[in-house]
Amino acid sequence: MRAIAQISFVGLIGLVGTLVRAEISSEFAIAEAPLNDGLPEVAVVRLQSLLAKQNADSDWISIAEKLGEALVVAKRPDDALKLLEDQRLRGSVTAKFW
Repeated sequence: MRAIAQISFVGLIGLVGTLVRAEISSEFAIAEAPLNDGLPEVAVVRLQSLLAKQNADSDWISIAEKLGEALVVAKRPDDALKLLEDQRLRGSVTAKFW
């Protein structure tokens, strides 16, 4: 019986992780949408807000890369350079491009 409880607990943790990941993906899609619609300033504000909430490096990197793009398109290259110099983006091809 104890083994079943442990297996159930592990499964529950995996489910929660999947749900959190889906939430981040939908928030990310909403935050970056204005960039694709020609409103980079709106995307900058939304992506900055989303970036501030991220703890996982992989999520942070994805959001920071898109924020760097939005900052460049919004004609804020100095802010983009400051962001893209972050250590977590050292290996990012996207960050190097922007």
